[in-house]
Amino acid sequence: QWLRLRVTSGDEMKIAICSQSGQKVDQCFGHSKKFYIYNVTDSCLCFSGLRLVEPYFEDEALISDFNPSRFSEVYEAVEDCEKIYCITIDRAVAEKLLERQVEVRLCNQNLKEIFQELTQKRRK
Repeated sequence: QWLRLRVTSGDEMKIAICSQSGQKVDQCFGHSKKFYIYNVTDSCLCFSGLRLVEPYFEDEALISDFNPSRFSEVYEAVEDCEKIYCITIDRAVAEKLLERQVEVRLCNQNLKEIFQELTQKRRK
């Protein structure tokens, strides 16, 4: 059951959610094996697809080291998204995403809360 909510105005955008179920943000970006992708349009927020990846951090020992090749592989899955929602993210990874115009939002909200927040911002 995917959430589909109406919004009043704004441009198209795509967001990625780090989640086990697709219903709540409950994954760290670096450990996420899947990204739930949602499209935000003038008329709705709707599920677009599921993208499976090998996690950025496959080994706890590597957490402190930035890995360009691992980053590139994961980035390919979300490069068309304007925002990524996750519970945590490594600072170096977040900076690389921002350099590529992908905003990172830290939260542990459910989709309805995220979409209400997006709707309010789009009205302003």
